[in-house]
Amino acid sequence: MDLLDHALYAAAWASFGIVHSLLAREWIKGHLGRVLGPAYRLVYNALA
Repeated sequence: MDLLDHALYAAAWASFGIVHSLLAREWIKGHLGRVLGPAYRLVYNALA
């Protein structure tokens, strides 16, 4: 792996961490629950 590959890999993990942290917030979970309805848990688990 060259430097660019490592940078992209690190960026992918960082974006995953950010999305995971945002999804852990109660107001995000509440909003997603209202918007997605019954599909909320499936989408939440796929993203988290």
